[in-house]
Amino acid sequence: SELPYPIQRGLVDLKKFPFPDESPTGGPEAIFDRMSIEVARGCTEGCRFCQAGMIYRPVRERSPASIIASVLGGAERAGYDETGLTCLSTADFSSITPLVKTLAAELRQRTVSMSVASLRAYGLNEDILDEIAQMRITGLTFAPEAGTQRMRDVVNKNITEAHIEESSHRVFERGWHRLKLYFMIGLPSEEDLDVRGIVETGERMLRIGRGHVGKRAEVTVSVSSHVPKPHTPFQWAAQDSLAEIERKQAGLRGAVRERGLRLKVHDAGVSFVEGMMARGDRRLADAVELAWRRGARFDGWDEVFDLERWRAVFAELGVDVEAYLGTRPVTARLPWDHIDVGLEDGFLLQEYRKALKDRASPPCGKVAGRLIHHTNLRDAEADRRRLVCYDCGVACDLSRMRDDRLVALRALGALEPSASRSGPARLEDPEAALDVSERGGGSPAERGDRGRSPTAQRQTSVGLPAIPMTTYRFRYTKLGRVAFLGHLDMMRVLSRVLRRAGVPVALSRGFNPKPLLTFGPALALGGPSFGEVVDIVFDASRERWPDGVPASADVLRDRLREVCPEGIEITSAERLAPGSPGLAKLIRSYDLLIAPAVDGIAHDAARLGRIAAAFLMKDRVLVRRGERALETDGGAPGGREIDVRMLVESLRVVDGDAPLRLCAALDWPVVPAMLCAGVKATSDGSAKPAEVARALGIWGPDDPRAPHALLARLGFVGLDADGAQDGDVVGGDRGGRPEQPSLF
Repeated sequence: SELPYPIQRGLVDLKKFPFPDESPTGGPEAIFDRMSIEVARGCTEGCRFCQAGMIYRPVRERSPASIIASVLGGAERAGYDETGLTCLSTADFSSITPLVKTLAAELRQRTVSMSVASLRAYGLNEDILDEIAQMRITGLTFAPEAGTQRMRDVVNKNITEAHIEESSHRVFERGWHRLKLYFMIGLPSEEDLDVRGIVETGERMLRIGRGHVGKRAEVTVSVSSHVPKPHTPFQWAAQDSLAEIERKQAGLRGAVRERGLRLKVHDAGVSFVEGMMARGDRRLADAVELAWRRGARFDGWDEVFDLERWRAVFAELGVDVEAYLGTRPVTARLPWDHIDVGLEDGFLLQEYRKALKDRASPPCGKVAGRLIHHTNLRDAEADRRRLVCYDCGVACDLSRMRDDRLVALRALGALEPSASRSGPARLEDPEAALDVSERGGGSPAERGDRGRSPTAQRQTSVGLPAIPMTTYRFRYTKLGRVAFLGHLDMMRVLSRVLRRAGVPVALSRGFNPKPLLTFGPALALGGPSFGEVVDIVFDASRERWPDGVPASADVLRDRLREVCPEGIEITSAERLAPGSPGLAKLIRSYDLLIAPAVDGIAHDAARLGRIAAAFLMKDRVLVRRGERALETDGGAPGGREIDVRMLVESLRVVDGDAPLRLCAALDWPVVPAMLCAGVKATSDGSAKPAEVARALGIWGPDDPRAPHALLARLGFVGLDADGAQDGDVVGGDRGGRPEQPSLF
């Protein structure tokens, strides 16, 4: 082989690679759909179970200016309404307190929410606790990792019981009522006493919380199973067997006595497979392939994970599970020894032996005994004590590290200590709070709307005074891939488009402000359209955009066109007069384009004309809505019958050159003719596009796998421009029927 030995890791200078602040706008909502910025790489703590903390040394921080630029750029250029700071331990980012303060002030102006990942609660100073008490932030957690002090020393978690209790008091007294505690079982030298200590620690925190917030206090204890990882001091340690993990989990469940203490445990079977993969070698490749061939897919999802499948595969291939998960001699050659992560030979073994003696090592890059860094320049410059280094083999420049921290504090204006407080800060003005929640999590700021009626919430703006508003109506297309975005996803995409365009959209009132958008009737998933419509409310107090261009319909249309994803094109814009009726009152019907399903006989204009005439002559045409529902006791199909004939106002044949152009625009197979149906869409009811096609007899077979009719919406009927202000209608007609595409 021509590969080098050993394989050495690459070390990236983060300052040379600013975090990207642009991303595609279109697409369905993703998990953690936010602009997450990696503020640092590496960790100072030295937890002996943590692979990332070992292999990403030394700690490298991005400059505050770069972080702020990426966060604000993500809001302005990518259109995100939520952003986040992330790294292995954001609490150990040297200037996290002034950074959060600076970003909070900027994001409040933009009504962008923020989350801070891995913000462990112990050791946080008063300033940042007070700041996040004013922000609807969740995810504030403790990670004691072990239930007794002896085990915390084993894993090198440099906190004491006093640290945990003190931090609990400081958090609960600021109004939080929900905390999360993270622990592990199966650690080296662990005993049953240590396992019981997990529940006991959780119950102590719960009692502290009740002393501050009463019965509202909730504590969640989340317990995972330790999986020894390569390149960590525990790489030689055994992993608990499946039976032992299940025994300890049962003991945890039996130990819970306090109501209000929630216990969550990780799936023992998943931990078993994780251990095999983490400590395995190339011989496990055949097992992975065989498990895949037998249906292993997305095994991180509990609903599809099948432990017995993996056990059967290991047994069939003769995999020695005990050899992979058992204790390994410290002199043994390990499957990952050919990879050099930059650690000194013997460092991991030294830490392993200290763990077995219940001895801890101090965090590196900090002054001995400090949990956090100084938060202001004066204190940082005055503290000239040496930073801890215990010779792991990574060449850290401690002098430069100290100087960089001073530069960051100076750049953020954190020159002097904050004024001392007589007590903890509390949320005095809930409406001025910045929404940084993650679906709710016990933040004191969440109580801003508690007990207030929805009407009262709408009457008070979050951080904004009452403003004059102007409504614009936009027509737009939904073609190509964006046709497969659901209605909620389209709302989210257009909200991001508005942010990218930099236009002053008015926001809703209440806990979580959103742009004021009113859409027309929703499209079925996968249905394209030439004529969607949305009303958007803008801040009328700003007569010009930030660059001085006058606010007008044509400027708005052009700005939005520039930042819309492919498939969404703004076709017209109009400013509505005050008091103009809304979409729900105006829309009478919609025009539906139908390309019939292939049935072996050509659907030419003559045949479609006969189908349309026969349909219009009927008094009733019933179609069952929800016909795939369960049958009733009497044997009749479920759902209810819809009289489609009553809901179809008109039918006409589309022929000539129009079908060719329409099929090209919609990426449909070419057909000689189509039907266009006028379908009612009022509060009294409407028919779905597929129901219309079924009623006409051109939908196709009931088999969902068979080809069916192709459907598209051309536009809405009833959206005349009577409410538009003269001279401010751009790109569209003013008639009652929808503006038909030029392809007709």
